[in-house]
Parts: sequence; C-alpha cells; structure tokens
Amino acid sequence: MSELFKTTSVFDWNYLEYLKKEYKIIVNSGGTYSSKTYSILQILFIIAVSEPGVIITVVADTVPNLKKGAYRDFQRIIGDPKCKRFIKSINKTELVVTFHTGAIIEFSSYADSMDARSGKRDYLFINECNGVSFDIYTELATRTTKQVWLDFNPTSTFWVHNFVKPLPETTFFRSWYIHNQQLPADKIREIESWQYSTIKYYQNRWRVMGLGMLGIPEGAVYNDW
Repeated sequence: MSELFKTTSVFDWNYLEYLKKEYKIIVNSGGTYSSKTYSILQILFIIAVSEPGVIITVVADTVPNLKKGAYRDFQRIIGDPKCKRFIKSINKTELVVTFHTGAIIEFSSYADSMDARSGKRDYLFINECNGVSFDIYTELATRTTKQVWLDFNPTSTFWVHNFVKPLPETTFFRSWYIHNQQLPADKIREIESWQYSTIKYYQNRWRVMGLGMLGIPEGAVYNDW
C-alpha cells in the first residue's frame, strides 16, 4: 500500500512500528516540515484500507486548528485518484471519512476530559498534542484498543515527557527536516538560514523547528542547563 504515496524516513519509522505492533504508543517529536503529521495520516489511510471496520480518531486542540492542519492534509492525500477510489463517502459537516472497507476516520476536538469519554476506537492520533490536556489524552488513550500516535514540536517539556515517554509501551522518535526527502530546496534554505542568526529567537527556532530539539524557555537563567 505504501506505493500509493511519496514517503519519507518518518513514514518508514512509523509504518514499521505499526507492522511490528510492539508498542502501543508511538511518539513523534520533531521540527517543522519533518513530515510527522503527513506521514502518520498516510499510515492511517493504509490502516483504513487494510483493516475492515476499524475506527480511527484524529484529534487536535480545536476544530479550526484541525481543519487547517490534519484534516486539510488528509484531504490532500485522498484527493489523489489512486487514493480516492478507496473512499465511500465524506461527511464534511461531521468531518468523517468512510472507506469501502467499512473503516472510518473521524476528525474531532474535545472540550474536556468528560467530553473525551464518549466513544471508543481502534487507533488514535493526537496532532500537536502539546495543545491537548493530559486528562483528555488519558481518556482518549484508555478508550483506544490498538495504537496511539502523538506528534508535536518540542517547544518545551509537557506531559508527554513526564508521563508518557517513560512508559514501557511507548516508543519515541525525534525527526527534523532532513528526514523529509520530499522537502523542496527553497524550504530547506529557509530553515537552515535560522542557524546563522545572532538573534536568540531564531537561534531557538533553529534548535526546535530546525533540529527538532527541546526548546530553551525564554528568560532561562542557565541556557545550557
């Protein structure tokens, strides 16, 4: 199924974890344009085609961010005629994509942990999960039977670092732009230009968005601590 797409190293890492089923939680921490979100959505498409009747939930902190982010990316994927033929219907109001296999991918946002208790699923993807509370994540993950994907830009530490990464059922990937073999040269030049700046904002942007490393909080007393 991967021959349907142009893929990246990030896709390969995540797809292998899906096939192995060794870990329930797959964390993707990385810089901008590393293909984290797009690669995970490609894998979810493959799952929906390969596993009849599965329920897949894609989550973001708000519906507007969902529409501008993961949902828009997924529309690009299924807009390709090679992929479109697998789609039975799209409910643009409810943001639900139904496949001929009976699988569905639903795109949702949750107001609080109580809201997140409604519904169960086979697979879960929380996009930019540092914008979602730990309570909401816990309720969603508890009601997910197979695998959970999380992705984020590592601007600072949050609940993934403290409570999820240490778990034995978690695997963790760090990626940055060099892992996206489909990235245009002009975008590479733009990203790499940040490393030469003398301005702290761009130095930290290079660290986080360029190299996918954990950011240094503004106002830190010891920057290298």
